[in-house]
Amino acid sequence: MASSPTSGSSSSNPSNPFAPFLLASSIPMINIHSHVPLTLDMVESNFSAWRTFFDLALNKFGLTSHINDTLDAQLMRQDPEQLQADSYIVSWLYSTISREILTMVIQPNEMAYGAWTKITGLFLDNCMQHAVYAQQEFHSLYQGDLTINKYYSWLKQLTDTLRDIGSPVTDQALVINTL
Repeated sequence: MASSPTSGSSSSNPSNPFAPFLLASSIPMINIHSHVPLTLDMVESNFSAWRTFFDLALNKFGLTSHINDTLDAQLMRQDPEQLQADSYIVSWLYSTISREILTMVIQPNEMAYGAWTKITGLFLDNCMQHAVYAQQEFHSLYQGDLTINKYYSWLKQLTDTLRDIGSPVTDQALVINTL
């Protein structure tokens, strides 16, 4: 049976010998930006989309165990191939976030799980407080001197922010606030 770039020995994933994974030698050929086509940015409120693209990419390549804390860090440190894969994931994470976010989370010798946790923590920690401020801004927003495009863009940004932090705006609330 021929080996493909996504197959390997069962020792790489002992919990599921049939789970696909990338050989570390094939990871450099992946252009992460073709799988995660946007840059995570605080201002653009695109965390949900960025996370979805990243989750999809890691699922495609069988690498989710590096960010969901199911991979034993001690065992990984003894496996050069898994350690190399982890380093690539950290590189991917750092290259798909804005400079502002990068300066907040970058750490020498960071593991993928730690980098992922820090990045997602920026958007998911203090959700309740952030939701209160965003909802207040959403409900007090009025067009005033804004052009219709700027007004709708601002509304969209606020609804995206609220969705990203787990407090999505209902269609009814959006219609009422728009009118």
